[in-house]
Parts: sequence; structure tokens; C-alpha cells
Amino acid sequence: MAENEGRHDRSFRRSGRLVGALGTPFLDFRAGPTPPAAFDALDRPCIIASNHRSVFDALAGMYAIGRYGRSARTLSASWLWQDKRLGRLLDSIGAIPLPPGRGAIDAIDQAVEVLRGGGRLLMTPEGRVVPPEERPRGVADGHKILSKIALAADVPIVPVALVGTDDFWPIGATRPVLRPLDRPVVGYGYGDPVRCRSTNHRENVEQVMDAIAAVVLEVEVAMARPAPATV
Repeated sequence: MAENEGRHDRSFRRSGRLVGALGTPFLDFRAGPTPPAAFDALDRPCIIASNHRSVFDALAGMYAIGRYGRSARTLSASWLWQDKRLGRLLDSIGAIPLPPGRGAIDAIDQAVEVLRGGGRLLMTPEGRVVPPEERPRGVADGHKILSKIALAADVPIVPVALVGTDDFWPIGATRPVLRPLDRPVVGYGYGDPVRCRSTNHRENVEQVMDAIAAVVLEVEVAMARPAPATV
């Protein structure tokens, strides 16, 4: 078990570095503001909950987490394994397939086991790529599965914002739009960790989505400023 976890962690960080190396000629990765409490939480078991605007989010998330030397298991929709190449990547990082309906119970149990074993879990509570018209406040509604996992494992949730991913890989496109002379900015940032305190899953999820929305706004504002000069 420990050997597999180590292999998955190494593959996650290696894949994140590869995303950075291959993506840099075509996009501008920028880190937004991140409070110290978020880094403290990332040193321990936690759920990393991100908004979802593009199919590129999973790869961008691997870069954003791996850049700080962390790794995570991902909770991913089971249909993603229909693509054999993507399925192999997901298997290499120890991704947990999340099927619809009652099949999700086993996935929840696996996710809780990962967290109780000292790992981190990356997931997108919205559960789907959300178009602009369905996220007037930056995010859409999240699923109660987030609260169920957090309460069962008794871990904090670190809200994460990914912005600009849909400029690089638009919704509905089969591949990214490559503009090396006009690279889109992909920004990311973390917020203060959130603890689910209520027995009402919907209340907990709304609290987390509010936190993600706040980080999205912070990162969007930060990305709108000129990039800092490099020496």
C-alpha cells in the first residue's frame, strides 16, 4: 500500500512538472495570493477543492499543487477512463473513479481511506465543466459528496481557484488553442482552509463554494495586473 502511494505521489509531481514544461511556451502560469494557513493545511491530510471551467483544470491543478512540492489523489468522473491515454495517466497518479448513482459510495469510502491514511484529495465539487453563464458569482453549486467526505475523514478543505484555463482550452474544444505570441494567463491561488461544522451537507458545501468564489475573485484581480518584472 505504502509503495503504491509513493509511486502515485511521484507520478503526480512528475506529471505536474511536465505540464509546466510543455505548457510554458503556450501559456503564462501565474501564482495568486495564498495565505500561510493554506500552506499549513497542505502539509497535512486535507481536501483541495477547486472550481471547474475547463478540461485543462485537472492538469493545471497538478501543476499548481506539484509546484509547491505536494501531491494529491484525485477524485475523477469514471467516464474519463473511456479515453485510454487519459485513463493510463489517471491510473498512474492513483485517481479514484467516481461513478454516478449508488456506485459513488465505494468512491467515497476510498477517498476517506486516502485521507485517514495521511494523503490529500483533489476534487472539483461542481462535478462538471461550468460555462460562464452558469457561474454568475464565479462558481456554480457544489455537490454534497464534498461534505460527506470531509466529515467522515475529519479534515479541512482548502479552496482553490483556477482562472484562465478556459481561455487556453475552451469549453467544447477537443484541444487547446495554441497562441505562442499571445499566451493566455492561467492563474491559480489558495484560500484559508474551511472546516465543515454542520450536519447539513448542503450548508457545508455552500460555505466551501463561497470560499472558492472569494479566491476566484482574488486571483482574477491579481491576474489583471501586469506580470512582475523578472531579472
